Amino acid sequence: MCNLSDGVFRRGVEQGREEGREQGREEERARYLEAAASLVRDGVLALREASERLGFSEQELRAAL
Repeated sequence: MCNLSDGVFRRGVEQGREEGREQGREEERARYLEAAASLVRDGVLALREASERLGFSEQELRAAL
C-alpha cells in the first residue's frame, strides 16, 4: 500500500510541476507580446515587421495594442 501512495504522490508532484511550467511559459509569452506591442506603439517597428520578426500574428499584436 505504501508504494501505491508514493506513486500517487509522485504523480501529483509531477503534474503540479508541469502545470507550473506551462503557466510560466504562458506568462513569458504574454510579457514578450506586451514588449512587441510596445515597440509597435512607439513606432520602433511596424505591425507587420514586428509580427514577422517576433513570431506573433498581426491579430495578436493588434489585440495587445
